[in-house]
Order: sequence, then structure tokens, then C-alpha cells
Amino acid sequence: MKINRELIKEKINIVEYISRYVSLNKRGKNYVGLCPFHQEKTPSFTVSENKQIFYCFGCHIGGDILEFLKRYLKLDYLQILEILEKETGLKLFDRDKEYDKKLKEARKITEINKRATVFFINNLYKTSDGAKALNYLKNRNLTIETIKRFYLGYGGADWDRLYRTLISENFDRKDIEKTGLISVSSGGVRDFFRNRVIFPIVNIKGEIIAFGGRSLDSSLPKYVNSQETIVFSKRNTLYGINIAKENLERSKRVYIVEGYMDCLMMHQAGFNNTVATLGTAITEEHIKFLKPLVEVFYLIYDGDVAGKKAALRGVELFLNLGINPHIVILPEGEDPDSLIAKGLESELKNAIDSAKNGIDFLINFYKMLYSLSSVTGQRAFILQIKKHIENITNPLERALLIRSVSEQTGFTKEEILDIFQIKEKSDIINLEVNNTPEDTITAILIKNPEYITQIENEILANFSKEHISVIDKFVTSKKTDDLSDVESQLYYRLTILSDSFDENTNKIFFDNLIFLKKRHYERINEELTNKIKIAEKSGDFTRVKELLRKKDEIKNKQKELLKLRSN
Repeated sequence: MKINRELIKEKINIVEYISRYVSLNKRGKNYVGLCPFHQEKTPSFTVSENKQIFYCFGCHIGGDILEFLKRYLKLDYLQILEILEKETGLKLFDRDKEYDKKLKEARKITEINKRATVFFINNLYKTSDGAKALNYLKNRNLTIETIKRFYLGYGGADWDRLYRTLISENFDRKDIEKTGLISVSSGGVRDFFRNRVIFPIVNIKGEIIAFGGRSLDSSLPKYVNSQETIVFSKRNTLYGINIAKENLERSKRVYIVEGYMDCLMMHQAGFNNTVATLGTAITEEHIKFLKPLVEVFYLIYDGDVAGKKAALRGVELFLNLGINPHIVILPEGEDPDSLIAKGLESELKNAIDSAKNGIDFLINFYKMLYSLSSVTGQRAFILQIKKHIENITNPLERALLIRSVSEQTGFTKEEILDIFQIKEKSDIINLEVNNTPEDTITAILIKNPEYITQIENEILANFSKEHISVIDKFVTSKKTDDLSDVESQLYYRLTILSDSFDENTNKIFFDNLIFLKKRHYERINEELTNKIKIAEKSGDFTRVKELLRKKDEIKNKQKELLKLRSN
């Protein structure tokens, strides 16, 4: 599918469209308002009418009108384009053969899944062998209302009855195979979910995209999911999202559990903003999917060692995305399903109410393992935290964690930074936007590409790969469609930022360039000093002489910089 983004920019005014959903006020060249994707009191959501893009300096989400409508209306690009085409009468995308093929395959899969769901539900209530499945669900304390609300069913005891039913209704065998509802081997065809309780997996749009199955035969694996298809990926899918959606948007909080039964019992007990992962730990894709819908995240884990380790991994993932989640640890041996089944909803609620935020959970977890009253305990505590610090790239969350470690151990922030070998700049956080010299220079290049000739390759080589990619693809080749998601967000932020450099652009550019050169020469000088020490120890004085000559060259360049700064 090829989207005509230039036509969209030309014919569809982003300010007009976003104003339908967000109150915008003119500020300079741009418009600002309260971000619809996170809660804030001071406007950080910025819309550029000239560039036809938006960017929020609070939650770091940006894009064009398609990206805004996708996030705000919770629709995919195809649905948004069809709405815009109907409203404007314009042809905004090309329906090529590959697109038509994928669309047809996706629709066929969801159509077959919908028919299979009817088959599974009928099996549960209208067949003699379905009685054992219904009894199983009732014995798990699920009410008929919950069973019906989530479309639960039964796969049937026959080897291939679903397959024969679908074939009799003129579905093609190859299409049925793509859904994962059947297994084909030299022995013939059999129903994949035979003799299993069925949990239909429904996406946020209400389409049945896959199934989970719980075996009633002890000789089979307990739980299985559909194979991944064009419409289903475990990393991107959350069970119960179709039912929880309205509650998530209203309450702005989500409870994330592991497994179908936990999710079902949570809903049955009134926790209607619950979703579940599908046999995987929480993923970055899950978090990004939920981020536009909610503001407060609760991760609910078992109280055993495995549950706590899973919580530690989850905390890292959330902190990297700038979210400090709430961690709910249940009593050992319990999960939401078991607590609710025992009538202990109040205990579950108390655990949720007393949940610790991710940073506090991480700190307290290791405080329980190591005594901070001894040097040995402090050393072990800090070394364990260091492993997490190294995996967290979000600067704000790193800074908050470092502050907590400092408070717990009595070490100063500077001492912690030194122990962790983190440079001071990584702890300098601007909560609105943290613009580095690389940011400023790249923003100026986006608006004034001619400045690229003023930057030496050795300086440019020190920029991040994302900055270099934005410069290469936008400033040089103008192919912004080739940017990755991370590069695109950087591009949108810096494009908005570039509007603030209308005055004194030349001075701002060269001030930042001089700073980068100074830092570059300091780094080279330090490297040369270390090399000289090594050469002196080895007695290689020819090498020492050569390195000293290079140090003199760097010193001369540093003097030239001082002259430039004084001018």
C-alpha cells in the first residue's frame, strides 16, 4: 500500500483536524495544547501548520495527521485513509496487488475465525461431549455470564469435525490452514483445538484474530495458541483488550496479568480494565500499544521467585519507555484466579492498593537480599542495581534510580555516578525536552541543509546513528519515508524545534559546533595521553615522539577554537 503523503499534506490541514479533538492556541508559528495522549497541566503538545506535523515534548510522540488519527481514534492506517478519502473525495493511497492480497488474506482469516467461534460455542452448549468443558469452566468458578461475554467454547472430541464443517460451508482448505485451526500431516487433517476449552482472542476492533486452547486431556500440552498469522502476533496482542477498552480509556489505568483465567476472573470480580499476555512476558510492543490509552500501569505477578524475577524484567522494560509502573506482588502460591476463587477479592485489592512503583520495587527487592548496614552488603546491593542501570537507556528513569540508590546507601549522587561509571551529563534531565548540541545542529540542518558543508566528517561521525540517519535521509536524500520509528520521532521533534532558531541561527549553529569540536579534541587528547603512557612503558620512543606531535596538532586546534569563541 503506497500512501500519497504529499497530497495529504497539501490538501488536509493538520491544525483543522486536530482542533476537532484538542483545543489549540497559536504560539508563534505553531499551535500548542494539552496532549491527548498523556495527562498534563502545562501544554507541551505542539502542531506545526507549516510542516503539517505534531510532536509532544512531554510523552515524545509525534507524526503526521495519519499518526495522530491512528493513535487518537484507535484505528489502523487503512481505516483512517478510507475515512479521509470518503470525507475529502481524494484518492490518498494506491491499492496495489500486494496490498489487495494481504487485505483479502486478513479478511478471510477473521471470517473463518468468526465462523469457527460459532462452532466452538455450539459445541459447548449443544453437544453431549461439551458438557465436560462447560463443567470444567464452572468448576473454575466462571459464571455463565462471563463465559458468554468472552465467547468461550469447546473444540469438540472428534478429530476433524470443525474442518469438515468449514469445508461444507465452502471455505477453501488452504485458507483454513492459514488460520492454524487445522493440522495437516501424512496421516490426514485434524482439528488443532480438538478436546480443548476455547478462548477466542479478539483485537481492539472486535475481530476474532486467533484462539487459545486449554486441554481437557492430560496427555496433551495444557495450553496452546493459534499459530502467528498476518492478523495475529503474540508480542502485539493482549487478551481481553476488546472488553477492557472502554474502561481503560475512562479510568486511564490497566491491570496486566499472565493468562486467560486470571484475566477472566479479574473481569468477573469487577476489575474490568484487565488484559493478559499470551504465554509471553510483557513486551515493548504491548506497552507502546497501551500507552496512548492509559497512564497508570499495574503489573500483577505471583509472589514466588519466578514472579519477582519477571517483575524485575518488566520494570526495566517500562523504565526504558519512560514509564514507572506499579508492581503488584501476590502472596506466594497465589494468582488473581486463585484469590478470587477463594473469595479473597479484598486481599487482591489490598495488594493492588499497596503496590510499589517500579523503582521502589527494584530497590526493595535487593534490600531484602543484602544488608545495607555492612560494606559487603552495600557492595552486593550496588553491583546488582548496576546491572539494571546498564540496561535502562531512558535518562530520566536512570536519574531517578540513581537518586534512590544514593538515598538508600548514603553515597552521594556523584559517588554513585563514579561507581556506575556514568558520565554526569547522563543525569542532567530537562523534563520538557533535553536538547543536546547534536539535536540543535540536526534541527538547523533540517531547515538549512546548506550548513552541512560547515561540519567536518570527524565531528559528524560522533553523532548518534539516529541523528546521522536523519541528516543523511532528510538533509541529503530527502527520503523521509525510509526513517525507522525511532528516527521518525527524532525527526518530528527536531523539525518542531527548528522553528525556534529563526533568529541568530548562524550564532546558535556555530556555538554548538564549537562545543562539539572542543569535546572531540578533548577526547582525542585523552586517548593520545593514554597511548603515550603505554608507548613509554614499552620503550617505543619513536612512537612517543609521533604521538606528542599529534598532541601538538590537537593543542593548536584547541587554540583556534578559543579564538573563534572569543569572536
